[in-house]
Amino acid sequence: LFRSLRNVAGLPFLQGANWLSANNPDAYGHLTSAPTTITFYALLLSSDPVTKILMAVAFPAATVAIIAAYLLVLSRIAFALSFDRLLPTFMSDVTGDRHVPRNSYLLSVAGFAVFVGLAIYTSFLSVFRDLTLLGAIGFALVSLAAAVLPFVKRDLYEATPRAFKGSWLGLPPITVIGTISTIVNVWMAYVVATKPQITGGYSLGSVLTLIIVFGWGLAAYVIALFWTKGRGLGFGLATRTLPPE
Repeated sequence: LFRSLRNVAGLPFLQGANWLSANNPDAYGHLTSAPTTITFYALLLSSDPVTKILMAVAFPAATVAIIAAYLLVLSRIAFALSFDRLLPTFMSDVTGDRHVPRNSYLLSVAGFAVFVGLAIYTSFLSVFRDLTLLGAIGFALVSLAAAVLPFVKRDLYEATPRAFKGSWLGLPPITVIGTISTIVNVWMAYVVATKPQITGGYSLGSVLTLIIVFGWGLAAYVIALFWTKGRGLGFGLATRTLPPE
């Protein structure tokens, strides 16, 4: 889709529109209110009504699916943090009939609603213009951790449910998949970091956001380490076991 769009509209136009939208939204707004997304451009360039209808329906449907997936992931993170005593213990409570972490779901929905409001009524999300870079680096780190897990934490790996059995090329499947994912995401991070026109360039706010997003994890870990030690819980032991969900 992107290759076809680039051949029709031209890469300078796509990059210029994205840069102007990110760095001078007022000037961009005087020209058009159209979003700088591949889906929107494809919708304009499509010549038949069937394709237009399919794309118009598929985009909001995909958005709903993505939001549901994020809420599911966020609720599981809150559940795990509560199980490790880093959040109040009632966040790990589950319902008696379906064993659903309802409180974690409610917390995720509330947090999501706050960010949606900020995205609609403020320019808060403009500092997250480099989210692609953050995502690529984050996925690369997680993929690398998954690739080495069977070798550094064999007992933990054996205790986890696995979608693939046996070995691939003499290695655990998660190692093969994790290595490929690491390479792909490192390449994506390199491309995004060296081609600022993809994200619209790096402003002071976006750079500070990069530092804060990556730095708060380390700060949160240190705080949690000393806090749990003060309560005699042992944060290290909590992170070496799987939540019993």
